[in-house]
Formats: sequence, C-alpha cells, structure tokens
Amino acid sequence: MMLHLMKKDLREHAGSWLILLLLQSALLGAHSYQATQFADDHSRLLILPRVELLFLPILSHLLGHQLFTVELRTRTILFLEGLPVSRAQAYVGKLLLGLLVGVGFMATAYGWLIYFTHLVQPVDLRLALDVAARAGAVALLILSVGLLAAVLGRFRIPLYLALLVAAGLYANGGGEPTELGPFALLIRGFGTTTDQLPLTSLFGTLAAAMVATIVSGIILTMREGSVAILLGERMRHSEKVGVAAVLLSIAAMAALLAEHRPKEPFRFKEDGVVSRRGLHSSVSIQSRTLSSTTSRQLLERSTGLLELLAERLDIDQLPPLFLAGDPGRDPGTFERATLNKKDGVLIRAALDAEHRAPADLLVFAATELLDRHTRGRARLEALGWLREAYPFWLAEPDATLAWRRAIYAADRGFGPKDLDRWHQVEESLGRPIARGLAWSLLQTIAERSGPAAVDRLAKVTLGAPVSPWLWRSLAMNRAGNDGLLVREAQLNLDQLELAWQEAIQRERSAQQAILATIPKLDGEVRVEAPTSLSRRIHYQLALEPAPPEARFFLLWKPLYVLNDPLDEASLERSSFEVAATKGTLSRSFSAGSNLFVAFAMVVPALGCEVRFGAQRWVLP
Repeated sequence: MMLHLMKKDLREHAGSWLILLLLQSALLGAHSYQATQFADDHSRLLILPRVELLFLPILSHLLGHQLFTVELRTRTILFLEGLPVSRAQAYVGKLLLGLLVGVGFMATAYGWLIYFTHLVQPVDLRLALDVAARAGAVALLILSVGLLAAVLGRFRIPLYLALLVAAGLYANGGGEPTELGPFALLIRGFGTTTDQLPLTSLFGTLAAAMVATIVSGIILTMREGSVAILLGERMRHSEKVGVAAVLLSIAAMAALLAEHRPKEPFRFKEDGVVSRRGLHSSVSIQSRTLSSTTSRQLLERSTGLLELLAERLDIDQLPPLFLAGDPGRDPGTFERATLNKKDGVLIRAALDAEHRAPADLLVFAATELLDRHTRGRARLEALGWLREAYPFWLAEPDATLAWRRAIYAADRGFGPKDLDRWHQVEESLGRPIARGLAWSLLQTIAERSGPAAVDRLAKVTLGAPVSPWLWRSLAMNRAGNDGLLVREAQLNLDQLELAWQEAIQRERSAQQAILATIPKLDGEVRVEAPTSLSRRIHYQLALEPAPPEARFFLLWKPLYVLNDPLDEASLERSSFEVAATKGTLSRSFSAGSNLFVAFAMVVPALGCEVRFGAQRWVLP
C-alpha cells in the first residue's frame, strides 16, 4: 500500500518534475558543452556547488509544497485515515519519495557533469567518489530542511529566519564559513583534491539531515495528524508577532553571550617584534627599521614608564600597548588605530625617527592607555592638562627643553588661567607645546607643595576607577581646577600663577641665548569668493628671522560642529617652502563652511612642531 501511495503522488506530479529535470539537464549541458568547446581543462564537477546552493533549495521547496503543504492546508490528508495502512507508513512514503526525487535530480546533474568532464580529461575514480559523497550529503540536508519547512507550514518563515540569525551570529563571533558543516564540504578541496575527506563535516551534515527528517515524521504522526494540520494553516497576526519576539530575544541573548566569549587577543604576526609583559602592563613593538638593540631599549623605556604610571596611580592592569613602525609617517606624528576594547591600544609612528627622543611618543601612548582605563573620562577638558602632563612628568624628559616649550607658550599668552579651557590651548599651540606648558605647571606644584601633591592630583583624577555614584563623580570636578588644586595641593590658581611666573623668569634668564634663536612666527589667512558658492583660502606668512631651507605647513579641517574638540588625526596638511610666504590653498570650499586653519613649522630649538595663527570661522 505504501508503494501504491508513492506511485499515486508520482503520477500526480510527474509532469512538473519531468519538465524541471529537462530544464536542469539543458542548462547544465549547455554550460558544460560551451566550456568544453573553449578547451577549458577545469573539471565540470566544480559546477556542483552552484547547483546545490541555487537550484536544489528551489526544488526542495517545490517538492514540499506538492507533497505536504497543499494537502495539509486543504485537509485532504485526512483521507489517509480511511486507508488500510498505518499513518506512519503513508507519511514515510511521502518523505521517502521527496528525498528520492531530489537525489534523482542531483544524480542526473552529477551524471551529466561526469560525462562532460570525461570529454576534457580522464575521470579520477577516487575524486569522483569524493565529490559524490560531499554533494550527496549536502543534497540530503537541503532536501530534508525543505521538507521540514513544508511540514511546519505556518512556521516555515520563522525556521528560515532562525537559520539566518544563527548564521549571522556565527559569522559575527569570528567563525569561518569554510569550517561549518555543508560549506566545508563544498569549499575545502571540493573537486580539486582527494588528500582527505572532512569526515567531521560529512557526518555532521548527514546527522543534521537525519534529525530534520525525523522531526518531520514526528510532527506528521503526532496526535493522529492534528498537529500537522494545525501547522499547515496560515499564521495569524498575533502568532507572527509572538514568533518575531521570541526570535529577537534569542538573537539578543546569543549576541550577548558571544560578546563575552573569550576571543584570541590581538598580537603582532610580522617579523621584527619584541614584547615584554610586566606586573601591570604589556608592551609589544614591531619595526623592521630598528635594530634589535634599539628596539629593546625602546621596549625597556616604555615598559618602565607604564609600570611607574600604574604603581603611582594604583592601577592593577593597564591595557596592552602595541607600537607599530610606520616609516611613511612624519616624525613626531602618531596615530591610534582601532582595536577591540579588550585587545588594547595600537599606535603607529615613525619609530626609526622617534627612537632617538621617544618621550613624546611614550607620553602619547600613556595618554591613550589612560583614556581606555578611565573610559574616556581623562579626555574631559578640565582634566586634559593632567592627562598630558603627568605621564610626561614621570618620563623625566629633558627639563631644559620642557621649560623652553613652556616659555614659548607663556610668550603666546597662555598660563594657569587657561586650565579649564585646555582644548583651546592644544588647538592654538599644538600638543607638544601644550604638553610642555602643562609639565611646567606640575613641576611648579612639585616645587611648592612636594611631589606627593602631584601624585595625589593625578590619582584622584586619572587613577581612580569610574564611580557608579553620580554624586562622587560630580564632587571630583567641583569648583574646577581651582577647587581641585586647593583640595589636593593646598594651592589655588592665583598662588600657582605667581609661582609659575617666577619659575618662567628664572628659566628665561638661564636659557636667554637659545631662546633668542627661536624665530617670531605669524601668519594670517583671508577668504576670496571667485563665485557666489565657492571660496578660496589665501595665506600670508611672516618669519623673523627666516630659517634657511625650512618648510612650513598649512593645517586645515572642515568642521561639522563648530565647537567640537579638534580631532588631531584628521587634520589635512599642505607643505610649502618658507620662501613662498604668500600663496593660495589648492582646495576650494563652499560658502558657509565651518573651517579650522592653522600654520605649523618644526622649530629645532623647541624640538617639536610649533603651531600658530590657528582660527575657526564660518566662511562668508
């Protein structure tokens, strides 16, 4: 009787199956024959994955609709209850017929491809069996899932969505599709090698196909078919909403679990890498231009600074630091690359130039680590000067050079009164000069109130973990820098101003000769309107005395929000010779644009790049 029912379904749907089989054969034959005519020596069997992933899902959906969906929705399947055969046999017959038809389609495609491969090259029997095992397992899985979807009826779409969500979570978690079940069978060595058959993927694919087939049979035979008939009806709106909510909840929970799953941390894989792991920090340096001795000296100095920083601030563990050599970068410019939060901080710099005087590089790295440790709190404008000054103070830089930078900042009109607007100080002077100014303030505090006061200032602002209590976070910034200095250093801003001015005068007298060699720098820009919509930038530079064979830079950046802090890494640079004191920027801008423009030049006496003439304005 079971064979009789199978013959009934076969006679009923044989016409459509035959037309589909002829269409498949014609397409495969035309494709393979055309490739053969052009003397393509590749195996025709390489076409099979495309057949599996494109043609077979359509076929499985068609078979499921014809054998199950229509009869479940119209309830004609209840006719089986009056036949002298068990319901299980009837349903097994339908499932078996669907699988046999699908395998027959794949066998036909495989036969055609074997034939056309033979026309080009001899067929390797071992390779043919390997391909048959791979393609057959994947075909059974696709067919069984298609038939399960037909039996699920109203829950067909949720099944497909669940499979897509699972695939997305797998890829988002760092999984490789080539390592996953059926994809491993169709990608890794398919049709090209017989060295090893991925048995794990093969048996896993066959097991998944068997599970899908068994689930289909259970649903069809459960409670005399009432479950299958219920599922075969169309889904109500409330059920759609409920299924969507369940799927979204499962996806959110799975994504959260995947986010906290241990992952392999970032590490350098190139040559020329030296690494050291300390008690509170770890540092890795990668550079092909530094000698091994120089790399280890830089490694020791950076590790020593970070260990000292962590001990003074009571930080249990700083994020890992990676320093990557980038010979194409300008000396003195650094870039923080993007890494996952748990991986640490990656900084690119011209290490072949910076290894001679790495204080600025190491301080830049320390500030980025402090930003990560404090979750961005160290970037607050009121704390910016401590973020720059404290690592620089611990690094014990050349005090003469640092005071020289502070004197230059004082001559430009900046001092302790500007601590609460630190972003503007850095924007006007450039980060190296602003760092020298901040260092001089800490040095003055250490001279007046002792080094312990400096450590207390840094610890309460940079070292303490972020408090979950809002009132404690607000109390830390109460009364700005003036209140902070009074609480931790017993020194208000007016007292700090007087002490700092005395120190500046002392150092100015000691370095008068070298300070006289620093050129007086000035520059201005003006806007020209060649049309009603476009604007051109003209610049004029004034240097006294003008250093020979020197260059200056015109820095500029369009601003989307005029009062946002300046992103140093996004500044555009145009380089000019000092002799060309007048000129026009090659780029034009639109009327109404927000723009930042500044001049910059490397001054050897200050050991860094100096910025001047910085301004923001809206182009008229």
